[in-house]
Amino acid sequence: MTYDFSRFSPPSFEAFVQAMAVAVAGPTTVVFGVGPDGAREVTVEGAIKIGDATWTGYTVFQAKHRQFPQGSPKDAAWLIAEIDSEFAKFTDKRRTLRRPDFYVMASNVRLSAAAANASGKGGGGIDKVMQHLKAEATKIGIKEVALWHADTLTALLDVHEGVRAKYDFFVQPGDVLARIIRDLEGPGQDEVLVPYLC
Repeated sequence: MTYDFSRFSPPSFEAFVQAMAVAVAGPTTVVFGVGPDGAREVTVEGAIKIGDATWTGYTVFQAKHRQFPQGSPKDAAWLIAEIDSEFAKFTDKRRTLRRPDFYVMASNVRLSAAAANASGKGGGGIDKVMQHLKAEATKIGIKEVALWHADTLTALLDVHEGVRAKYDFFVQPGDVLARIIRDLEGPGQDEVLVPYLC
């Protein structure tokens, strides 16, 4: 399925990422509102499942929305600059921010999927951003990272119907049919359907 992330503004995209983080990480997430947020949209203390891995520690989710995506490689370069800007906040001695053990960067940009060669050269936007994210994270002591770019967010929306249903522009015809079927299969259907059909 393809979803249109251009409908978001920066604040509404941030709220969407927060909702997705709660769906993935569970109710122990702490959500931060609009405004200065200490380089985090959501934090989680404890164990959470990200993909096949279980992360145990302090996890930060950060959202970066590009109002007018220009396509890879420009969007990849933009996201790399945003990562650098966010990670600089963790090393700024004046801010004394707590450094996370784990980090999720979420963005609305769609990155190219071209694969790097065996030596790691020549990859597309996903490889380049992920390599940069990992390298910069390692420098400041972050153990593991995840990149939720537009295609990852699409896959997460396919799985998390509750989040998808909150945004009317994401609702698919299959969602409507599934809801109708669920309603028809609910308790008391005989009391409703039989008189209606008669």
